[in-house]
Amino acid sequence: FDRRSYKRDCRNDLPLPDRVGLNGPLSLEVYRGEGYPEDQLLELEALRYLYLGDLQGMRRREAGAAESGLRVLVLTDYEPAVTQCQMAWLAEAAPLLPQKTSYTVKAHPNCPLKPGDYHDLPLQVTDSPLAGLLSECDVAYSSNITAAALDAYVAGVPVVSVLHGDSLNMSPLRGLSDVRFVTSPAELAESLLAGLAPQSSNGKKTNCFTIDVTVPRWLALLSNVANA
Repeated sequence: FDRRSYKRDCRNDLPLPDRVGLNGPLSLEVYRGEGYPEDQLLELEALRYLYLGDLQGMRRREAGAAESGLRVLVLTDYEPAVTQCQMAWLAEAAPLLPQKTSYTVKAHPNCPLKPGDYHDLPLQVTDSPLAGLLSECDVAYSSNITAAALDAYVAGVPVVSVLHGDSLNMSPLRGLSDVRFVTSPAELAESLLAGLAPQSSNGKKTNCFTIDVTVPRWLALLSNVANA
């Protein structure tokens, strides 16, 4: 809303909460940038993403490991048209990638895939938990809508996202300089190849979430509510 709407006075009839709980620095930055009153914001642990604490900063590739091939984790979309575009670009990019490249697909439940749908790609389609998949890939290739791209980014996996000209960029990672948004199969191949580089870390990542499995901020909030 217009930032003037956040003032609590007789000219403003917009319903407002007493506090807004936000799950980390990224959302805090957005609210502050839009002029939301600082004293009404609460930073809380990101409950959905606590599992990522065990994946952050882990070492993925030793020097020379590129010989074993490139491991691509494909995270598809809930929109069939977006998924079809994403997979078509991957099929075109595949000949430009190493012969030993493997493709693990975690499809959105609304848009299931079968390995036989794309005969030219050696796909492994899985419904395994994302945590295990993120620890066994070199790069994640996502649609520009799926929130799973955020999980991959926080886990330290390089993220490449398709950006088709017929749709808006709805990615939760939009605006982050270390996320690659590609507009053609050739750009996709180039960006996926970057995942072959040996990595002890993936560089400085934007701190998206507040992650602490002991959830002290939530406990303090609930304690205050209970004692009110």
